[in-house]
Amino acid sequence: MNLPGKLWGLPNTLVGCAALLPALARGARLRFANNALEVIGHPWMLAHGAIALGNVILYGRAVRPDTPLGAGVTLGDHERQHTFQSERLGPLYLPLHLWYGLRAIRRDGRWHGPANRLEAGPLASPPRPWA
Repeated sequence: MNLPGKLWGLPNTLVGCAALLPALARGARLRFANNALEVIGHPWMLAHGAIALGNVILYGRAVRPDTPLGAGVTLGDHERQHTFQSERLGPLYLPLHLWYGLRAIRRDGRWHGPANRLEAGPLASPPRPWA
């Protein structure tokens, strides 16, 4: 366990905790896996979406951590890489992810693509935090 990284990324994790609390009242399930507290069946997420907010991963109702992404990679494998990014970038993680994501949309119309520097590594096979 990377305690210094988890402390450095704590602001991001607190955002994730705030997002998970209402989901519990709506039947979402919790588990510890993929370097995070996972919230499975979050009612506010896009059905097929997932997001890592620090060391909290929120999964929509139609996906699970073991949802395959191809080449033996799961959605949980992908999102785990974002938790490592958060531990490294700390409070800069969420603003940088937003910046790179919006820039990628402007460049090629996709958040999840090579133009998003914080998605390139997690989208690789095997997934890793950095490209």
